[in-house]
Amino acid sequence: MQGKNHRRLNSLWITGLLLLLAVPGAAAEQGAGPDATSVTANPVGLVMDSRANAYTVDRITGKVFCLPPGNEPIHYATISDEPTTLAVDRRRTLFIGTATGHILAVRLDGTVCAAFRCPHGVTGLAVDRDGGLLITTGNGTLVKVRRAELVMKRVN
Repeated sequence: MQGKNHRRLNSLWITGLLLLLAVPGAAAEQGAGPDATSVTANPVGLVMDSRANAYTVDRITGKVFCLPPGNEPIHYATISDEPTTLAVDRRRTLFIGTATGHILAVRLDGTVCAAFRCPHGVTGLAVDRDGGLLITTGNGTLVKVRRAELVMKRVN
């Protein structure tokens, strides 16, 4: 029962954060408390890790933000490609799919690595239970990449 309640609270927290990201300033206009923070006007997705840190990336600037629970947002990293989707694994590595087909990995220290390359833009991204990636591309292809096949070559 406790796990179910925890998931519900996380779901409510994510929903509230999505509303804040989608409508900058709307929470302030409605009298929201100190948790109302505008991070980016162009968010690409929102994912949460096992420690309730939320991550998003700005589609225009490529700035990656980490939003720790109860703290101010942190500019975590910057990517040079146009982000389209994101996912986070159990190790808290953030994976970002891009319009050009690159899968980038942002490690806990903010290091950006090239993890994989698809021939078409990435439209969907998920982490499987073994830490591998499931990727959908713009031409309708579903790609499964095992964790051991990820390159993790540093790009910055």
